[in-house]
Amino acid sequence: MTPRKKTKIALDENRMSILGVQILFGFQLQAPFQKMFETLPESSQLASLLAFGLLTGAVALLVTPSAYHRIVTRHGAEGRLQHSITWLIDISLLLLGLAIGIDLYLVGDQVLGGLAGPLLGIGFCLVAFVFWYGIELMHLTKRTRPLASGDGEDSKLEDRIDYVLTEARVVLPGVQALLGFQLIVVLTESFGTLPESSVLVHLAALAAIALSAVLLIAPAAHHRIVFGGEEAEEFLPIASAYLLGATVFLALGMAADCYVIVAKVLESPASGLAAAIATAVVCLGLWHAWPLMVRKR
Repeated sequence: MTPRKKTKIALDENRMSILGVQILFGFQLQAPFQKMFETLPESSQLASLLAFGLLTGAVALLVTPSAYHRIVTRHGAEGRLQHSITWLIDISLLLLGLAIGIDLYLVGDQVLGGLAGPLLGIGFCLVAFVFWYGIELMHLTKRTRPLASGDGEDSKLEDRIDYVLTEARVVLPGVQALLGFQLIVVLTESFGTLPESSVLVHLAALAAIALSAVLLIAPAAHHRIVFGGEEAEEFLPIASAYLLGATVFLALGMAADCYVIVAKVLESPASGLAAAIATAVVCLGLWHAWPLMVRKR
């Protein structure tokens, strides 16, 4: 892989990570201005402030490579830039995971109370860190095959890696926007009027979308930590599995929230269930069933 291509992929992976921060950063900015925020206990308000600080740090870290690239290398390719991006992404994902965990703690505490908040927040952090660090470190310790040299047929491999990362970027913004709106809905007045069943379904939808975001960011983390941004054939099925798994949880999260919205508007849980099933069938059919049928033919 040429230095120019390696630099481009490194910056693309950095862009994937910062997209994961921006929507949530906007949510944290809006949260203190919601009416329900004033009713939260002081500890929850301080936790929200801590999450805002973590996201601020993540944004600062993820913007650094672009400034470095402009000022130091004058938009050229440089190995130090690629190495720096790896460490900056690693640290920023740690801050992002902690911030989302705090937000989910606040949601669980507000909706269910008791141990729901801590369990939801800690559970998300554990899942995120397994997919962003644990799997990568285990893979890194087991790797014995050398990286590709970058000659001959490897140019096609470069494009295939670029494609899978681009495809993850295509899905990621929509997932992030949905996650941000799901989080802020909990602080609205009308959310408190929902029946308990709808509240629990929304909580499940939020968890599914959060997991989808984790899986969509995972390919960039895996490529940085395990392969150091280099091209490797074994990265492609791993990235594909992350991407396809993310679309499953995205479909389930969308379907669950369709139930909440339709049931609220029509005041009919049966209509909400029908809408949820239809959404899941359409999404999973278009994203998985139809492509599998085409591949078999």
